[in-house]
Amino acid sequence: MYLDATDVPATNVAISKHVTPISTTVGSAIVYTLHITNTSSMTATNVVVADALPAGLTSLSASNSLTASNPALSAGSVATWT
Repeated sequence: MYLDATDVPATNVAISKHVTPISTTVGSAIVYTLHITNTSSMTATNVVVADALPAGLTSLSASNSLTASNPALSAGSVATWT
């Protein structure tokens, strides 16, 4: 996993990753959820998150609340990718 929010050095951006279900069988769906949290009092701009799927998995869909045209994470906010 990779996280970069270097434009505002005073920001404190954290990332966590969760998988559901913990164990599964071949052919079943797995859901990864990334939570990106800005706990600082400043907006983090140009937030970049990259997370590669493990070998053997295929992406079926994705949704997120940050976009390439708006890569900012407001102070105290959380962005989630599922």
